[in-house]
Amino acid sequence: MAIQDLDLAIKAEQQKRNRRVWALTPEERMDRYLALQSLAEQTLATNPVALAAFHRRNRQKRTAARVRELVARLLQHPDSQDAPR
Repeated sequence: MAIQDLDLAIKAEQQKRNRRVWALTPEERMDRYLALQSLAEQTLATNPVALAAFHRRNRQKRTAARVRELVARLLQHPDSQDAPR
């Protein structure tokens, strides 16, 4: 099988998967999401090293993103000395 054929097969499978997901009702999508979250939590709970790495990475990402968001909001606040007038 040529690489182009493989690419086409992958794209076709992705399109089928997308159609199946979008055919679900919002309730079915939420049920699917909750089932996946539960499975992820169970998987992490069985591996303490992976759980610790997940929490460490999660805190780092949230902290940096949250700081950038707060700085942007503060700079837009009318009482800010750096706010554009």
